[in-house]
Amino acid sequence: MRRASMAWGVMFISVATTVPMWFNTAALAESRTVLVSASDTVHVRRAPITAGWKVKPVSGPGWRRVGLPVRTPNRGARRALLVRRVIRVPEGDQQLRIRLRTRSTARLWIDGTRVGRVPAGGGKVTVPASAGRHVLAIRLKRLRTAGLRLRVLSLSAVSSGSDRAPSPSPSPTPSPSPTRSAPPDESVTAITRVCTIKNPLLPELSGMAPGVADASILWVHNDSGDSPRIFALDRRTCAIRAEVDLAGVSASDIEGIAMGRARDGSGELWVGDIGDNGSARASVRLYRFPEPTVRDQRVSVRTVTVTWTGGPRDCESIAVDPIANGHVYLVSKKDSASGIHRLQGDYRSTGVATTGPPLATTGKYATDAAIAPDRSLSVIRFYTAAEMRTSVLPGTAPVRESMPAQRQGEAIAFAPDSGSVYLASEGSDDLIRIPLNVWGR
Repeated sequence: MRRASMAWGVMFISVATTVPMWFNTAALAESRTVLVSASDTVHVRRAPITAGWKVKPVSGPGWRRVGLPVRTPNRGARRALLVRRVIRVPEGDQQLRIRLRTRSTARLWIDGTRVGRVPAGGGKVTVPASAGRHVLAIRLKRLRTAGLRLRVLSLSAVSSGSDRAPSPSPSPTPSPSPTRSAPPDESVTAITRVCTIKNPLLPELSGMAPGVADASILWVHNDSGDSPRIFALDRRTCAIRAEVDLAGVSASDIEGIAMGRARDGSGELWVGDIGDNGSARASVRLYRFPEPTVRDQRVSVRTVTVTWTGGPRDCESIAVDPIANGHVYLVSKKDSASGIHRLQGDYRSTGVATTGPPLATTGKYATDAAIAPDRSLSVIRFYTAAEMRTSVLPGTAPVRESMPAQRQGEAIAFAPDSGSVYLASEGSDDLIRIPLNVWGR
């Protein structure tokens, strides 16, 4: 990605990518997030658009300037303009209300799905949007005039029952809000495709860990190439409920996340910058920090620098024994037999550890690992199968289990009750839950 100049308080970018190019999430990595709610409307009256909006050409040569307002010569070529930004809709607000002024028809997308249009001249549109983080995009196309202008006059989120954004006839008895601390899905006894992860903020989900303070979420992260951050993913709806940035971290290849316990028994997250495809890194890094509350924030971390005994190797799997100050495990990723390693040393105090020799071996190409919250089982994931082991890692009595096919399965996590596992894959794919009784557990 190449960054161009800054003007009018707007960041302009130029990206070469594949279709659909307007939802390339690399361009959103540094976007600011707009909180939209009925009480916090974004008014853009004096400036064409506020800082943080990403503006780029979609097609057609001859663009002299990419910004808002834009004037471009019309020489017969079809041109289009695209603006987008990350927004967050609070819980309880179920619709977005957008007022635009434009010379040509504007089409709107949320998370890659077309949701509405505003005719030439401008107008107002109300579109559905669930609580959580979304990518809002506005595209102008099929321009037949010499000029192109767009103003976003206001952007707000309103309740579906509000008189400002009427909705279809509501049910006389609205459904009660689900209880976050006790999601009603632990009694399901069949493999379930819970929801689809299709938010552009998560193009390559690579690791998961169950929430402790809020059992309705899974803490997740992207594969290498993303900024050092994690997300709180609702494990019933796949909505992103929070983004947490790791302060002072320069990530190389984040490949794993695990939930441990601090000395007082509260949740402690471990994020592993452990990927090393070329087996060339002299050391890798783990970042640990108290489990955050479910809100957008930036957190401080403590670093543990890890050296592989016997030389560098690739790794995508980290697991932590879920007891106070429990052991930390890494499972290497090899094309023959992967090794299960337990960190050595007083690393919580010194910030330095070695892996020691492998305690056991497992299959090739391990992509994730997890230990059940009740410590009765452990699991190691591969692209197309899982290996269940009794007790905490390295465990005993390994049994290979089949799993539903996924595009590139790299993540596995236990449910809070230890009775199921969740599976996720890179790309837009389903969050799958497998009750352990399916595997005879």
